[in-house]
Amino acid sequence: MFLAFIGCFSKWHTETEICTYLELTGRKVDRFHFSSLDLEKFKNRAGRYDMVITSLPQVFPPDFWREVSKSGPSLIAWYFDWIKNYHGRDKDYLLRLKEFDLILSTDGFENNVYQGLNRQWLPHACDPKVYFPVEGKQFYDAGFIGHIYSPYRKKLIEGLIKKYNFASMGLNDNCWGPTYALSCSQVKIMVGDNMRNDIPGYWSDRLYLSLACGAFLLYPRVGGIERYFTDGEHLVLYDSVDDLYQKIDYWLPREDERRRIALDGSAHARLNHSWQIRVKEFFDILERSL
Repeated sequence: MFLAFIGCFSKWHTETEICTYLELTGRKVDRFHFSSLDLEKFKNRAGRYDMVITSLPQVFPPDFWREVSKSGPSLIAWYFDWIKNYHGRDKDYLLRLKEFDLILSTDGFENNVYQGLNRQWLPHACDPKVYFPVEGKQFYDAGFIGHIYSPYRKKLIEGLIKKYNFASMGLNDNCWGPTYALSCSQVKIMVGDNMRNDIPGYWSDRLYLSLACGAFLLYPRVGGIERYFTDGEHLVLYDSVDDLYQKIDYWLPREDERRRIALDGSAHARLNHSWQIRVKEFFDILERSL
């Protein structure tokens, strides 16, 4: 099987991890960075591929995807963002997704926004070769890794800073790989949050990364999350900001219990939610859906 993948490629981009594990299954993968893709040249050569995958269906016009599809390869959108009612993304994406044979995304179990399209839920994952526990001195009672892009998150972070010895990390999008693992090792409690916490089946890739790196993770109780992670065994779930504060206060002095949960959560994430597992699930979906 000969695949083409159009997306963003750097050492820490999700596409890089996916392609690496696709190649480990014995498939040949040509990688194309969207910013330097020669559209005419690609359209003329698209017929050589069995499958064209992209993480950026919104970047190119529908006509481009239509012509690629007519050349013969299956056309698959595999992306990692929330689109419904988010800065016009749904309109931008859906216009193009009509040209695709299969859509894989992380934005929840429900398919309402994808009516009439062949869309399947496929969540994020982690690379156990990169994201694993490291030793570090715990300077902070609690921490958060990610951008502060909403009023809710800003208020959440401000409240945590006022109440605890708290560190906000990764604001410059520079917290990946070994830096991510080191950041997790420096806090007693890692706090998680999502772009939306009210969408069943939608949660951040940082859930997998933080667990894989051995963080003791407090995470919002999103619908469906307990199908995959056990509260009090792999992580601890919170229901509101006040509940978050109460659970931080409860867990801070319980070092041995925190460590047990952190180690169990790390082993669970690296064993059951690796990109090797996701790529297998990808091919299972292909077999069912195409």
